[in-house]
Amino acid sequence: MSKTQALFEAVYDAPDDDEPRRRLAEHLLAEGDPRGQLIAWQLANVEEKKAKALLREHAAAWLAPLEGALVKASVRWERGFPVAGHLAWKRTAPERDAIVGVRALATLRSLELEAGDLIPPLEHVERLVFGGRTRGLRRLTGFPRALLPRLLREEEPFATEELAVALEGGGGPAGKMRELDEAKRIAEEFADGRGLPRLRALSLSFAHRLGTDPETFSWLWSTKLGRRIERLRNNSGEHVLLAWLDALPAHGDALALRELVLFGRNDYVLHRTAQGFTRLTGKLGAKIYPAERANVEKVLTALEARIAVEVEGR
Repeated sequence: MSKTQALFEAVYDAPDDDEPRRRLAEHLLAEGDPRGQLIAWQLANVEEKKAKALLREHAAAWLAPLEGALVKASVRWERGFPVAGHLAWKRTAPERDAIVGVRALATLRSLELEAGDLIPPLEHVERLVFGGRTRGLRRLTGFPRALLPRLLREEEPFATEELAVALEGGGGPAGKMRELDEAKRIAEEFADGRGLPRLRALSLSFAHRLGTDPETFSWLWSTKLGRRIERLRNNSGEHVLLAWLDALPAHGDALALRELVLFGRNDYVLHRTAQGFTRLTGKLGAKIYPAERANVEKVLTALEARIAVEVEGR
């Protein structure tokens, strides 16, 4: 192994440490390699325009160690290395296998698994996430719901603080039964939660109505990990706001939860203030039918008797 490669490997082994990057930058500068200048500038947080110019010229070559794992245009750089990006869509199994375990993935702190409507095969995501260099990710989005139980119980924990689980279709009665089973297993694994000790923000939804019931999320107040969640997002609507408003105050003192976000045709955020969950903000969708508007207004009026309501588009 060359000295240059050894210095890169030292960065991959300790991606949160600046010192290996400084040593690499010094070596590359001595070799006349412009990558050393990029690392030095970004470590010092200077010469942003010049750094961008270097990336325009050299980024394609500097991404080579990632083996095409990321969409090039999506990559964000910090401290001289890729720190965020979207997983590139690979159509063949050999292409997908080639990026599993790539050491250069170790510097990533944010990874988007979905690409529009394209979702990588479940087995590929499983191998990439659990068999790769991704445990240092702080933000992971588009993660398959079927794999969440495994992620929660992993013996070797992930550093993930923000997790967005992919919103998947229900698929009729069979899909509903699958979701019931997944919801049960997720609740069971939250009681363990060893795989995600730093999790603070979670987006988790189900296609069927069970996914809007606060009881489906009872792990939020019944488990140690759940009580540390500060922001929860769920694909739902105004029909569950009263149920959530009834459920949360009973456990409020034990919860770290600051925001409950319900998104869909209309978007709402239930905020926790010094007095508890006492403020609702939101925005009604652009296309809302008269009958739906009447129902929405009924719910919001009932809420106004209990909390402050600030919803645009009423």
